[in-house]
Amino acid sequence: MAEAASEDNIKRVERELAKEDRLLNKMIEQAPGMLGMAFMFIITILMGVWLQPWFDSAGLQAFGESGSTQARWVGLQLA
Repeated sequence: MAEAASEDNIKRVERELAKEDRLLNKMIEQAPGMLGMAFMFIITILMGVWLQPWFDSAGLQAFGESGSTQARWVGLQLA
C-alpha cells in the first residue's frame, strides 16, 4: 500500500513538473523588470559622467583632494 501511495505521489509530482513553464518562458516574463533595472543603472552612470566636470571645476571631491587617497576615508566609504 505504501508503494502505491508513493508511486501516486511521484506521478503527481511529475505531472506538476510537466505543467511548469520552460526556463526561457520564465526569463521572458522577467525581462521587462530586468531591463528596467539595467536602464536605471545606465541612466545614473550617464548622469554621473555628465555632472563630473562641474564637480571637478568646483573642487568638490569626497574628503578633499588629499583625503581621497587616505585608507581610513576609503574604508569609511566602503563600510
